[in-house]
Amino acid sequence: TDSPTETLFKQDVEKSLEDMLGQIFNIVFLGLTSASAEIRSISYNLLAVTQEKFDLKLGRQLAPSPDVYFPRDNNSFVVSISEKLAESYPKVTADVIGGFFEVYREQVTPRQRFNAIVYVAPWIPNIYDYVFKFDDENGADYVSEIIRNFLSVSAIDPVFLTAFNSQIWSKLCLEDRISSILVNEIVLTAIDREAEGSDWKSIIALLTSTPTVELCGHVIKRLRD
Repeated sequence: TDSPTETLFKQDVEKSLEDMLGQIFNIVFLGLTSASAEIRSISYNLLAVTQEKFDLKLGRQLAPSPDVYFPRDNNSFVVSISEKLAESYPKVTADVIGGFFEVYREQVTPRQRFNAIVYVAPWIPNIYDYVFKFDDENGADYVSEIIRNFLSVSAIDPVFLTAFNSQIWSKLCLEDRISSILVNEIVLTAIDREAEGSDWKSIIALLTSTPTVELCGHVIKRLRD
């Protein structure tokens, strides 16, 4: 039987590991889309071990194996895993999305950029319930920061702007409960870009990705202000 000290230590370790799940998911998603067969194999095994450790609901049971071969360009598998995790582990939404920004800016290869966009997309519908509402005091600020970061990474490579529009911005525009924040951040970013002499029209155009009644109402209100 464990002593009280040993029990507390194990609980602290479990909590620390759980706090890292958002990072682990990003490492796995990125690794599974790597050009390297070795990295894909390691990432698959990391996912299998993580599933076993945290009883992750993935819709299938993964068995770790040192000899496993994970095929290249199996994006549908990665997206399906991301969808299951976003549904069964929504409380790590902020960590997954935050990790995506770091990965997209610093670690992803040009070939992996589309893959990264589609694997983070299933987490977008969680933003209101698990970021905005999760913190009564700072939730709105966290959502604003997420939107600003999506605006920033969307501009890194114009080749992938269509992917961002269809996978990310269309989903954000459909979330009426954060539409006022969305409009405000897009307008402020467009104003900043115009002042810098940079392209601002493509930023404003994001509001037309999926123009809901609520979104249009906030645009009109903003114009009147």
